[in-house]
Amino acid sequence: MPLARREPCGCGQHGHGGTAAAAHAAAAPTPRQHHFWDCAVAKAVVAQINAHNPGPAPISSQAQLWLVQAPPGFQQCVWDVVVMAALAATEHGRVQLRGMTRAAAALGIQTVAAAAPEAAVAGAAEAEPDLS
Repeated sequence: MPLARREPCGCGQHGHGGTAAAAHAAAAPTPRQHHFWDCAVAKAVVAQINAHNPGPAPISSQAQLWLVQAPPGFQQCVWDVVVMAALAATEHGRVQLRGMTRAAAALGIQTVAAAAPEAAVAGAAEAEPDLS
């Protein structure tokens, strides 16, 4: 099986080359750890799920997402759907952020997405319609 193509994250915090990145690589998280937990996009998705839950925050550990372990008070079949939606939203958000960053680089400008990915993600989350 061929190796997957590795691209830097759109948030600009993981996977970019250079001497500073090489020096930081020893302490850097794995790509999976970054993309599905540490990235600003993943944090925004987790925050949205936690914000729309009437009880305590359901996502308190990585295992609840990665291993699809339902938190107390959730049925497993419901949690399966929540996790799949969260992972899909994370990937979609990363693709959108990467697109904004690449478009800005092509134009030679620095956007909010390139300068502060957390702000760009928060702005995008506020612009999304509330489906609840």
